[in-house]
Amino acid sequence: MVPSTSLLRHGKVNQSALLSLQNRWSFQSDAEARSYVNADGEKYQPYADAGDIKFVDTNEDGTINDDDKIYCGSGIPTFEVNLNLSLDYNRFDLSAVLGSAWGGHKIYNGNKYFYEGMNSGSNFLSSSLQSWRPDNTNTDVPPVLSITTRTAT
Repeated sequence: MVPSTSLLRHGKVNQSALLSLQNRWSFQSDAEARSYVNADGEKYQPYADAGDIKFVDTNEDGTINDDDKIYCGSGIPTFEVNLNLSLDYNRFDLSAVLGSAWGGHKIYNGNKYFYEGMNSGSNFLSSSLQSWRPDNTNTDVPPVLSITTRTAT
């Protein structure tokens, strides 16, 4: 699958877009994961377990794939401003560049991804302590999984 990096919509300017599968947080039990099926009784996520993210079949075609990605916003701001300042006096010079952007753009939270991702090999944010566990099921933070065994740690 090739990730989508732009979105063409009738009547809109071609723009960089954030597309993602919609989710409904986590499965609260293995039974809930096993019972998540389409109209034909086929499992949407056959390998899902308790704590895994539950994705939504947004186009209702009976399968979860790239066609289910939804528009989450654009990384392009509505308005940008930049100011370049320069001061020269004898053999001394000073320069500064100021910039800002407003409105309409959504920012990808790279710090949260890195420090809550639990795969960086570094310290994590304290919010990682709220990850899904059998004794902490009322959370929107996915479980910490062992990469080799795919079991909650």
